[in-house]
Amino acid sequence: MTELNFQELAKQGNPQAIASWLNSQLQSEGIAASGYLDGDCLDIILEAEQVPIEHILVDFVRSQLTDLQPDSIQKVKVEGRESGEIVPAWIQEFSLENSTLEQQSF
Repeated sequence: MTELNFQELAKQGNPQAIASWLNSQLQSEGIAASGYLDGDCLDIILEAEQVPIEHILVDFVRSQLTDLQPDSIQKVKVEGRESGEIVPAWIQEFSLENSTLEQQSF
C-alpha cells in the first residue's frame, strides 16, 4: 500500500489506517496504538511497557486527528494502559467537531 493510499484510508476514517498512522509516529517511543470504531466514535488504545503519559498523548492524538480530519468520526476515546493489561489506566474522550475551526451540523 502506498503512503498516499494509506493516508487516504485514514482520512476516510479507517481505524486500522489511523492506528498505523499513529504507530508510525509513536513506535520510537515504545508505544503501540490500535483502533476500532464504535458508531461515530473512534477508540484509540495506547499501550506501552509503562503506562503512557495521559496529557501528552491525548494532546498528540487530538492534534493528529484534527489535522487528518477523518470522515464520519465525531468523537474520540483514548485509552492508555500497560502492555498486557486489559483494564486501561486512564481514559479520555473528546469531540473532533470541537477541535476544528469549522463546525458543521449533519
